[in-house]
Amino acid sequence: MKYCQGASSKRRMIFFLNFTFKMHDLVHDLALDVSQKECKTVNSETEMVDENVRHLLLCDEKLVEVPPVLEEMKSVRTVIIQDVSKRSKIVDKSLINLCASNFKYLRALELRNSPLTALPNSIYTLKHLRDLELAQCKRNFRVLSISFAACNR
Repeated sequence: MKYCQGASSKRRMIFFLNFTFKMHDLVHDLALDVSQKECKTVNSETEMVDENVRHLLLCDEKLVEVPPVLEEMKSVRTVIIQDVSKRSKIVDKSLINLCASNFKYLRALELRNSPLTALPNSIYTLKHLRDLELAQCKRNFRVLSISFAACNR
C-alpha cells in the first residue's frame, strides 16, 4: 500500500457489484497518454475529434442533439452515452441513425437509462454490433425479434 500513497481511487458498479480501483497518478497519466488517440469524451462543446478515434463517450447534461463533429467520423467501434440526465428520444434515435449510417463497424452501443421505448429500424443494419446495453430503460421497452443466424461462431 505504501506505493499507492498518491493514488486516487475510483468506485464503479458493474453488474450490481461495487468495485474500487486504485492506481498511482503516474499510471493514470500513462494510461491517458496511451489511449488518447483512440478514446475521446465528447460533449456539446467538442469542436474537433481525430478521425482515428475508435471509442466515444458522450457525456454532457446539456446535450440536446448529436454533436456535428461525429458526422465526419467513420471508424468508431464503441459509443457510450453516460451521465445525461435529461436525455431526449430525439438524441438517442438520431444517434442510432448516425451509428447505422456512419459507423459500419460499430461493435458496442450503450443506451443505459434511455427514454426510448423501441429501437429504430436502422439498428438492424449494424452487422458487427455485438454489445447493446439497454439497462434501466423504460419499463415498456420493446425489442423486435433479432435474428442471430448471421452471427459468426
